[in-house]
Amino acid sequence: MLNPYESNFLAPDATFFVGLLALVLLFSVIVVWPLVETVVRRQWGWTLGVLLLGPIGGLLWFTTGRRQTRTAVPSH
Repeated sequence: MLNPYESNFLAPDATFFVGLLALVLLFSVIVVWPLVETVVRRQWGWTLGVLLLGPIGGLLWFTTGRRQTRTAVPSH
């Protein structure tokens, strides 16, 4: 009777954890940051959009929903 070959196919390695960390960071930037900002700024429509659409809602908020927070510099 032949024994099957042993492999570590199902055991995660370092590249798996690096990729997972990159995905978690990307998710935080695209979803969590817009969600927190919309709640703080009380933009309830955008909050609902980010919650319902996830990363797409976060990207939409980054591109169109952010307000200008800088104050105008007085010219002399």
